[in-house]
Amino acid sequence: MLKLTMGKVSIAASLADIWVNCTGSATLRAKYKLPDENKQSRKEGLTFHDLAKQVIEMITHPRIDAPIPGDFINTISVHDVLITQEMYEASVEYANDIFRCCNQKRILGEVQIEKETMLPVFGEGERCHPDVFVIDKDHKEIFIWDAKFGHSIVEVYENYQLLIYLMGITQNGDWSGWKVNLTIYQPRARHPLGISRTWSDSYENMATYFDKIIFAAYETKSGEGKLTPGRHCKQCVGKRACVANERAVFDIIDLVKYSDDTSELKGNELSLELSLLRDAKLLVESRYDALNAQAKYEMLNGAPLPGQKLETIYGNTVFDKLKITELLTIGDLMKIDLRKPEDVITPKQAIAVGLDENIVSQYSKTNKNGVKVVADDGTLAKLIFGGS
Repeated sequence: MLKLTMGKVSIAASLADIWVNCTGSATLRAKYKLPDENKQSRKEGLTFHDLAKQVIEMITHPRIDAPIPGDFINTISVHDVLITQEMYEASVEYANDIFRCCNQKRILGEVQIEKETMLPVFGEGERCHPDVFVIDKDHKEIFIWDAKFGHSIVEVYENYQLLIYLMGITQNGDWSGWKVNLTIYQPRARHPLGISRTWSDSYENMATYFDKIIFAAYETKSGEGKLTPGRHCKQCVGKRACVANERAVFDIIDLVKYSDDTSELKGNELSLELSLLRDAKLLVESRYDALNAQAKYEMLNGAPLPGQKLETIYGNTVFDKLKITELLTIGDLMKIDLRKPEDVITPKQAIAVGLDENIVSQYSKTNKNGVKVVADDGTLAKLIFGGS
């Protein structure tokens, strides 16, 4: 394994898919990340990991005085996130996934949960905290699990975060002849292979990725890394200020806008262009999302953007839960059944069966789901102030 002198930029294993593929990304992320960007999803992820840790510990290292994770349902976590039934059930299934494997191998007692693992090859003080790992000495196997609570699919094959965990776990000793099993667990991401996916291979084959990761870490920490656009841009919070990303996107736009060729593609040509367009779509959408987030942030803080405005996003109109009892009484007096087996019917359904719209408006509300940036052609201003 290579050992190089590293710089001072800190790197995180959880962001390895970004900085291994784009060694200049760390500097951009540190400088241009918006204050609230990804804040909620990160808090949800931390809450899920805390809950999963307690469930796994309850199964693998039971204690009489340990809190019962199920009691946390419908409570607010230390990260200010509501712990839902969905989150709890997902944490239990994650723990069961680990339990089934370890119980079959008779290695439950060897389970390590978020154990601090040093990464001296990345520089002084660098470390990582694998979700769960087990070393099965009897069968010469290593098992590493990582859970993701977000909706975006994370592939397990060639997953640099898990490979970095493997580097830390195996930095000492001879691991030749060992088998490695890397698993990603994603309860909310729809993947054709299911919510739990494992990449298994020999240690020797997985170790062939180590030098690439170390070189990338060296370039990243030097502060002079290269900006390289690609699929990884989607997760990078610095892309709004990335020149390489901007150029790649405008190259795509120019290619589409000024192409004069017209032809029907078939076979390999059709497959190739589909693949190219799929990558191009991700690149364009990721840049749009980044600039849209920046525009939203600036306008919410009072900065005008010519040609853009903030528009309220409305959700479904639902009955106010605090007024449902009174509403049902009104329905009963008018001999209109507003109930359904387990809940009141929707406002639209109430109007359809004969309840006056004025009554519906008094006892319902339309939730606001945030704001979005839309094109402003001046129509609204003309309606208010007149003019042509």
